[in-house]
Amino acid sequence: MDTENQLNQIPEELKEQHNKISDELDGLHKESDDFNTITRKLNDPYETNLGSTAASVKNNEENLEGLVQTHKEVETTLRDKTRELFNQDLEIEDKNRELQKHDKDHHDTVQYKEEIYSKYHNNQERALKDLKIQYEGIDQFIKEYTRLNKDTENLEELVKHLGFDKTEELLAEKSKAPYDELKLKENLREIAELRQQIDLVFKADDGGSLSSIKTRLIEARAKENELQSKFEIYSNYKILNTEIKEDVEAKQEELRIQQKEEQALRQQNEELERLLQQKKQESQSLLDNIKLAEQLVDAHSG
Repeated sequence: MDTENQLNQIPEELKEQHNKISDELDGLHKESDDFNTITRKLNDPYETNLGSTAASVKNNEENLEGLVQTHKEVETTLRDKTRELFNQDLEIEDKNRELQKHDKDHHDTVQYKEEIYSKYHNNQERALKDLKIQYEGIDQFIKEYTRLNKDTENLEELVKHLGFDKTEELLAEKSKAPYDELKLKENLREIAELRQQIDLVFKADDGGSLSSIKTRLIEARAKENELQSKFEIYSNYKILNTEIKEDVEAKQEELRIQQKEEQALRQQNEELERLLQQKKQESQSLLDNIKLAEQLVDAHSG
């Protein structure tokens, strides 16, 4: 089933994205710790021509320490968020098991069986129609989920190419889109704030040797936001799918109960039919005996 395949694939996607981001952050940390390499770049003729002095070198050293701290904070935030998301997933699994146990206990009561039979017997067509509507809702949710992911990826690419100064225009053009515009706007605002903080840290940088570090750090934060957004969508979908699955199982139980009762009625009808045929045979035999007796009486009278 496509729904179950997507549920199985989404956690792997989260893990792959998390591992990729962790690798990038480790690379950033290693590159930031390599102070001798950065110092040599700062001492290149290109940097010297920009008026690098002992004071600017010291300033860059302080800025580099700030960058290392920023890397550690981003890495810590990402790992904490990932741990929190997986803990939430475990809590959801526990709640599902509790609901299944409660549902099983409820099915074992005679009162529940009587309610199910009465409801399904009197509203069978309506119940099937509701179930069909719920399945259509699942299909629509899958389409919406796919399109939302596609739009999010397109939006990321446009932001990378257009720059942060055109973000408002981009959001204005997408104002009629069906997904959560405010949430996307909030994510972009966080990215812009992070960009501003990094610009302050790299105020002595002219866009040369350290610009690649800055770009990768911004992308790491964007991917963290994307990971959180996709996990929320996945969680909502999983809850909805669980509810539908429980409803389907309940209606299947209703059908099994109804089939058992119908089978019992058929057996009763077959037994009644057999008894009726037996009575007919006995009646016919009695009529034959009566006719024979009448013939004997007539013959004797004659």
